[in-house]
Amino acid sequence: MRRIITLILLSIFVVTGCVKSEQPLLKMNYEYTLKDEDLDNALTIIEQIEKNINDGNSVNIVEAEKTLRAKDAYIAHQYLVAEINYYSNLEDADAYDAYVIAENAYMTLKEEKMRVLKMLYESDLPAKTIVFMDWTKAEIKTLLSSSKEVAEIEKKQNELMREFVELDVEDPNAWSVAVEEIYSQYVNCVDDLATYYGYDNYYDYAAIELYAREYSKEQRESFRKNIKEKILPFYLDIYETYQEKKSDLSKEQKDIFSSLRKDTCNQSDEFLKGYMDSYPEKMKEKMNYLFERDGIIYTESENAYDIAYTNYSAYYDQPFVFLGNGCQDMLTLVHEMGHYIAFYHNN
Repeated sequence: MRRIITLILLSIFVVTGCVKSEQPLLKMNYEYTLKDEDLDNALTIIEQIEKNINDGNSVNIVEAEKTLRAKDAYIAHQYLVAEINYYSNLEDADAYDAYVIAENAYMTLKEEKMRVLKMLYESDLPAKTIVFMDWTKAEIKTLLSSSKEVAEIEKKQNELMREFVELDVEDPNAWSVAVEEIYSQYVNCVDDLATYYGYDNYYDYAAIELYAREYSKEQRESFRKNIKEKILPFYLDIYETYQEKKSDLSKEQKDIFSSLRKDTCNQSDEFLKGYMDSYPEKMKEKMNYLFERDGIIYTESENAYDIAYTNYSAYYDQPFVFLGNGCQDMLTLVHEMGHYIAFYHNN
């Protein structure tokens, strides 16, 4: 149940940016190297852009914005690294401090960046056409909806996520009550965001603007209705049988069922290879990136956050997978590989 709640919360946690390159360029580096001057330098560039906008000087804005993009991507990646380090050991005080610092840097830069780019977009300067040339309609809409109020809601989301991760309640009933309160507040936050973006609720906003679903609202509602009325009852009917059959497995069968620990999680494993070989060549090529580009992060600490998720680094222009201690098994890995492929497929 705890993992299900976590995945629900993470599924509505917005990660901005999209994969634009066909091929990943570098192996990913997960070393935390963020310094105070990284944010200071980025904020200085923003000040320069703002001054040029106010002075009506379009000449230096384009190059300054390119530099800002690079620094923004670096700080965003460091935020991801800090999160990985914290999730790898929730008892590591230094990792927690770095996580909070990186989050503050990321959110501070994002708020200031959106504020100044909004100024540029609403101006008549020639630089506007060049800077926003590759922006999507959804990204422009998000930019124009940005405000201090939106920034505060996003900060509240982050606080709620940390509160959930740090929740230490032994009694299951008390834990459920605490989670329900956190989840309720989180849903209120994302619905408030949707309102600022011109939607009645977060579900409609995310389906159209974030995930670019091509289905109509009626089709999406029909799909959810079918899941609730047909798939869910079927799942509940077979779940007990599934658990009984699983408990009857021999030791050898159980080892096969959950064998993909770090030392066997590689392309040569016969079960993983068989799974990957079942897909078309182009998809299999992207699956191999996961291993060839150091795209999987494992943790062996007993204090690690027991979760698996896939995220995207704009700095390296590629996704990665985090596998907690209790999630390093075949079923979890292939599930995350689906998210991993989706980043490339959706481009």
